[in-house]
Amino acid sequence: MTLHLIPHPDPDHGRAALMALADSLEACSAVVDRSGKIVGVTEAWQAFGGQNPLVAGQTLGASYADACRDLIRSPDGNLSIVALGLNSVLEGRVHRLSLDYPYPEEDGPHYYGCTAVLQSASEDILAVVHIRDITHRASMEKRMRRSERLFKATTDNAMDFICLLDTTSQMVYHNPALQRFLGQSDSWIASQKMADLVHEADRDRFMASLQLGAKAGLTQVFEYRIADAHGAWIEMEGQVSMVDDPGGHENSVLLITRDISLRKQMERDRENAEIQVRHS
Repeated sequence: MTLHLIPHPDPDHGRAALMALADSLEACSAVVDRSGKIVGVTEAWQAFGGQNPLVAGQTLGASYADACRDLIRSPDGNLSIVALGLNSVLEGRVHRLSLDYPYPEEDGPHYYGCTAVLQSASEDILAVVHIRDITHRASMEKRMRRSERLFKATTDNAMDFICLLDTTSQMVYHNPALQRFLGQSDSWIASQKMADLVHEADRDRFMASLQLGAKAGLTQVFEYRIADAHGAWIEMEGQVSMVDDPGGHENSVLLITRDISLRKQMERDRENAEIQVRHS
C-alpha cells in the first residue's frame, strides 16, 4: 500500500500526519532501522499490556533483531517459528512475512497476527513490524468451522435430500442422500440441472417453485417426481427457501425434499378400499 500526502513545506508536518495515522490503527507497530534497533513505535505498541515477548518490553532503542534471535530458541514452538520468520526479514532474506500464532496470556490463550515488511528502498529503515491481537477473529472462525462441521454431519446423515441450487436448478451442493438415491457419482450429479431429473409433467411446477423461493424467500410444500437409480419414478415432497450462499453464488435456493412414495401409495390404497366398500 502506498500512502500519499498533500505536499507541505514543513517536513515535520508530514511526519506528524504519518504518526497520527499510525496511532489511529489497532495494530501494535514498530519501525526497525538498519542496525536492528527500534526507532519508532505506535501508541498501541507502547500501551500493550500483554506478555507477548514480540511486543512486551520491546521499547524505543531496544535491539529487535537481538530479541528475535533469542526467541528462536524459545520453548514455545509457535513463538520460535514467528521469531525465525522475523529474523529472516530483518536479515533481508524475506521481503514480507505474515503469520498467525497463539500465545498464552494471563487471561487465557490469545491469538496474534504478525506482519513484517522489509523496506528495501529505504537507506535508514530496515523493516516495519505490525502485531495485532486477533483473538476475537480467531474465535469467530473457530466457531464458524465448528458450525460447518455440525452442518455437514447433519446433512450427510439426513434421509432427506438437501440441495443448494441456482435459479436455473444447477447443482451447487447436494448431500449424500441424493447420491445414494440416484446411484450416480458426485461429478455426474454436479454437472446436472435438478429440473432435468424431474418428471417432464412436473418440471414447470418445479421451476416455478425455485423462482418463487428466490423471490419470496420460502415456498409452500409442493410435490414432484424424480427417477431413482433403477429408473422408477418416485413421488417427492419439497420446499424451497432462499439462502445466502457462502460460495458466492447469487440467488441460491435451498431445496429440502423427502420421499413420500410410501405415504402416497397408502393414500391410494385407502381410496381404493373405500371405493370397494361403497360398491360392495
